[in-house]
Amino acid sequence: MRLSLNQWVRQFHRWFAYPFVILILLLIFLRQSDTGAILLRIQQGMVLVMALTGCYLLLLPYLTKRRRAASRKRGED
Repeated sequence: MRLSLNQWVRQFHRWFAYPFVILILLLIFLRQSDTGAILLRIQQGMVLVMALTGCYLLLLPYLTKRRRAASRKRGED
């Protein structure tokens, strides 16, 4: 089954959140070790990915509304 971009981003964001939370909990316990430093770099990349997909999901209803209004306007002309 083929997923649209919106569905794919939703699924990715949803499933990516679980390892993200686990990683944050690990960082709390391993803060002062070498492993904690490596995990911190991984976490920084995950934060960026979560922020980008979250922004996309936040803007999605507004973008859809704008597209629908534009297509209705073209249909009326």
